[in-house]
Amino acid sequence: MRFSLVIFLLSTFLPIAGQAKFSCVEEVLPKPAKAMSGAADGCSNIASASQALSSLAQLNLRRDNECVSYMASEHYDEKIKANLASEEDAADDWNQCIGSQQFDEKVNAIYKAANEYDMSPIVLAGAILQESSGGDLGLGRDFDNWTCGPSQFSVITWCEWASKQDVGTQKAINWPTALVKSFQSKNPDLNICSENKFLYREQSRPFLEIAMRRMKADIHVDKEYMLQEKYMIEPVPIQFKDVASELSTLSNNHHALLAGDVEAENIRFQITRSFTDNCANHNLAFRAMAFDLRKIFESLPPEIQKAQMMEKSKGKNLLYAKCKANITTKAYPLSVGWLIADAIYNAGPSILPGILDYQTKSKIPWDKFSQSDLLKAINHATTPEFGMQGIGPIEAKEHIKGLLQNVGAL
Repeated sequence: MRFSLVIFLLSTFLPIAGQAKFSCVEEVLPKPAKAMSGAADGCSNIASASQALSSLAQLNLRRDNECVSYMASEHYDEKIKANLASEEDAADDWNQCIGSQQFDEKVNAIYKAANEYDMSPIVLAGAILQESSGGDLGLGRDFDNWTCGPSQFSVITWCEWASKQDVGTQKAINWPTALVKSFQSKNPDLNICSENKFLYREQSRPFLEIAMRRMKADIHVDKEYMLQEKYMIEPVPIQFKDVASELSTLSNNHHALLAGDVEAENIRFQITRSFTDNCANHNLAFRAMAFDLRKIFESLPPEIQKAQMMEKSKGKNLLYAKCKANITTKAYPLSVGWLIADAIYNAGPSILPGILDYQTKSKIPWDKFSQSDLLKAINHATTPEFGMQGIGPIEAKEHIKGLLQNVGAL
């Protein structure tokens, strides 16, 4: 029996230390169901008060306007008024509806982003599903995080990712390459992506407000979760003059560096417009999320980074042998390091001390640290002892649990 076949059988049928069973990316993303007889008829059929709104996710709705037609229909309003569904249910179904579109392209894009940043595609897919069900969401307030896209990331992550891309990519995403270069030559010690110093998340607010007005005028809907990227650029792209005054006020409110300076405010505008014009594009959003997770992963203690990795990996990692893509990372599918990176992505770095404390007290080696161990560690980290406040502790617990459920590990 060939060695590679032995590894395949072991990876398929025997447990790996610290690893649960998992599903591949193509097995977990929302799939379009068989098309019903016309989108309009299908929507009418499922809109009766006796049916759950989640039936929407079973439709093969291939275009956003078909999802809009259903969500904005009179039947939908009646269902909400009759208390047969909540706005949260509706938002979840909207995510499922648009999440099922462009299935093959999204699967390939997740694998590509994971390989580009040498991470587990299973963790990346699970995290994306937990954030958005894979839907190309527009900009939203998101508890004042001002996030966008299937990765639900902010202008800060966009700036850090976009500023490191090649000139061709920057041109494609309308990144202000020349303006940034000129600005930084005059301000060599200024990091244009520094959060709450030069950039701040709320600078996306005026863009959101304009886009919401446009959507309401177009389709008579004011549900933020239904906002589509097109309203950032249609009927015309948002211009500096449209938001200059509000940006200046926000910069002053946030005590941003060079607040009120016209050149600085224009740079902030150009960075934000690049973000809002592109953040719902899953090909870009998956790469930006993987970039951010890689940055967080590399900030973890070395012993966590080295845990649950194949000693050698040439070509395809056979731990992923059942998956369709050629996966080259050395990381185990549910690597503890990548799962911790995602917990920090969601809850912030203040969750890490409690996780480290739990591991020290439990004396479980990182290489054998299982998913259930990590859930216990997160519970430990979110106790009052470690001072986490606000929505972060709740989000952290639910996010990782949801991620593991998304990929069939729980």
